[in-house]
Amino acid sequence: MRHLGVPGWVRIAAVFVAGAVGAACHSAPTERICPALPIAYLQTIPAFDTIAVGDTVRFRVPASALAQNPRPVIRWSSGNTSVASITPDSGLATAHALGTSDISGMDQNTVGECYPTTWHGTLNVRP
Repeated sequence: MRHLGVPGWVRIAAVFVAGAVGAACHSAPTERICPALPIAYLQTIPAFDTIAVGDTVRFRVPASALAQNPRPVIRWSSGNTSVASITPDSGLATAHALGTSDISGMDQNTVGECYPTTWHGTLNVRP
């Protein structure tokens, strides 16, 4: 990603790779002109939680987001899997070790957009 020299706009370049066993197909780089990163910050529920090692907590998006059409298809991820893992489809996080992990839920319906809709939360793990 690089700044275009025009305030509020960036150029994003990506290369898509698809493959099968024994063969691969590579496409040429694709560029997309996108507005600068939006200011909105979407929070998960809970936005922040502290649990003990071995405990679980379920992250979710606000009900207002689920009322959208099309309904979001959320894929969950943990920024620090040694501290906490999360089930990609359900948002159930499990604490593994002391520390902090950023939790993200991305709407799979928006993956091809400049800025996919993503909710953010934080999980703190205590002894």
